[in-house]
Amino acid sequence: MLFSTRPKEKKQDLYNRDKEVEMIKDSISRNEWIAVLGMRRIGKTSVANVAVNESGFVRIKVDLKTNCTKEEFLSILSQAKAQSTDNKVILVIDNAQYLPKIAGVQTPSIFHNLYDNYTNVSVVLVGVQLS
Repeated sequence: MLFSTRPKEKKQDLYNRDKEVEMIKDSISRNEWIAVLGMRRIGKTSVANVAVNESGFVRIKVDLKTNCTKEEFLSILSQAKAQSTDNKVILVIDNAQYLPKIAGVQTPSIFHNLYDNYTNVSVVLVGVQLS
């Protein structure tokens, strides 16, 4: 279904995004964190979804557009940390431009800790590129 406005989950539903999907998968395989940025409604979430699904690793996703609270966000991070003891985990943070709006979350220190101490967790940040 190429012309549905909903985010895609399967590669067959994307059009001409193979290069972008492979770049994200390559970054995931190297344990690199990646940001998928661009204008609204161009398929960032779809490309990230397909790449993460094809990676075969555990996926934990949060969409910050839904007014995620501090407690919800920290719970999702805890879930990623717990699952990473036995699995490679991909944490997808959609609408990442809203990270600063989560009251009481010290994002730099949280990500610093996650990057340094949980090497089985990779993060894919998906967001609107703000000018």
